[in-house]
Amino acid sequence: MAIKGEKCKKYCAILGAHFAIAPMSFLWIYGNLVAYMDSYTQFACSNKCQDADSQWILAVFVAGQYPGVFLVKPLVDKIGLRWTGVITMVISNTAVLSSAWSLQVSVAWTVALYGIFAGPCVGICASLALHVVSGWTPEWTGLFMATVSSFPTALSLLQNQMITAYVNPDNLKTDAKVGLKAYFSQPLLLDRVPRAIIMLAAMTFILQLIGYALVSNPPNLPHNTQAAAAAAEEMATVERADQVQSKKSFHGNDNGAYVCEMKNYGSSDKCEIFPEPPVLPVASEVLKHNSAQIATVHKDHPISWRPSQVILSPAFYAALLFGVTIEYSLQIKASFYKEFAQIYIHDDRYLTFIGSLEPVTSTLSRILFGALVDRRVFSLKAAMVFSLALNGVLCSLWYMVAKVSAVLYLFLLLGLSVAHSLLYVVMFCVALKLFGPDHMSTNFGLTLTFLLVGSLLTPIMVHVLLKTLGWFWLFTSCSIFSLFTLVFVAACSFDTQRQER
Repeated sequence: MAIKGEKCKKYCAILGAHFAIAPMSFLWIYGNLVAYMDSYTQFACSNKCQDADSQWILAVFVAGQYPGVFLVKPLVDKIGLRWTGVITMVISNTAVLSSAWSLQVSVAWTVALYGIFAGPCVGICASLALHVVSGWTPEWTGLFMATVSSFPTALSLLQNQMITAYVNPDNLKTDAKVGLKAYFSQPLLLDRVPRAIIMLAAMTFILQLIGYALVSNPPNLPHNTQAAAAAAEEMATVERADQVQSKKSFHGNDNGAYVCEMKNYGSSDKCEIFPEPPVLPVASEVLKHNSAQIATVHKDHPISWRPSQVILSPAFYAALLFGVTIEYSLQIKASFYKEFAQIYIHDDRYLTFIGSLEPVTSTLSRILFGALVDRRVFSLKAAMVFSLALNGVLCSLWYMVAKVSAVLYLFLLLGLSVAHSLLYVVMFCVALKLFGPDHMSTNFGLTLTFLLVGSLLTPIMVHVLLKTLGWFWLFTSCSIFSLFTLVFVAACSFDTQRQER
């Protein structure tokens, strides 16, 4: 019964981790939603509401996840895993709900809500999900992190359809063009935009509530590194004692005394009379026991890198550069796949359909590559190289494909979804598989630096490139970054579990 109860807790916890990470679907619905939000701020909100670029909403939402990761450990130690999740759930969804009002008066206030409140809370949710999965199923971390991180993308399939069905039920076309972008100006359509945000907040809250009701603390991992270190120190002390050459006199019991002269205990020299066992053979047995214990620990326990060692590792910087490059392309796709296509493809439902198929493709790709990484069929380095190569080729074709064919545009975006799906499979596994479990929380936070750098770099680059060079060079920049990163990753060694540090 106890075993069945433990299995039930395990399955419930893993299922709960999927629901708990629901707010990350914002990354996948933003491209659809921002087409309506930009139209709303252009034609329906107050005169001073355009006090910031809407690009920063997604950027600070993603960047805010980075500091949230570092808050997980102190919060869990203080109030527990479940209460940490519940509190962040309330804060996050309150911020999203409030953005339905702030969008009507100020884009800057909307940016602040997503950056200061929603982003960090989502970062905490993602880190909690990683701890639940790695704690309950350490041998299948890659696969289950693929399914967990895929849940928000699958959820966005439903959410994207809901958004378009509610905001634009008549499939109206964009009817206004300002600069490089096309907009909706129909009043009935624009009035529904704030209410669509409220619907999304309510859905996310319900899913997270179910998730945190299911999760539970994972069992302690069987890694007693302190015991191993103590055993190693004891072994070293005994070895140093053995190397001392000396003459010792051992006094026996009432039957008499004896003298044993040795050059080095453990050599071929032997004493003829031992009225009582000497001390050093006992130490020798301890040595044998500890040697066996340490060998077992090293066999079962991956090499763990301290954070100070991680930041000196070329593999860390290769993974970081990979994350920044793919995050840059992913955010451009998330923000502009629809706004760019609206210039040439005048079918809002079709573009929403494309946005809905992307998460399905991404989900299947994550699960497939996550399983391949776990079974060592596909290494982390191979996953990075494949992702960068595919991303570079497709981004070089992005500008032309939308002009040529709506069907080709669909397949181009699905291909980009495959390339981008590897981002979270790779980056969630880097901390554990490359750098070991002992400092996973801190090392995971270090690897997530790509979120901060990539999300803050993207709106700056987008603003400069769109204003000065246009759409073509915006998409081409993704190819250039991918090529540069591909060369660096290919030249870097990821054999961190064998190298001497």
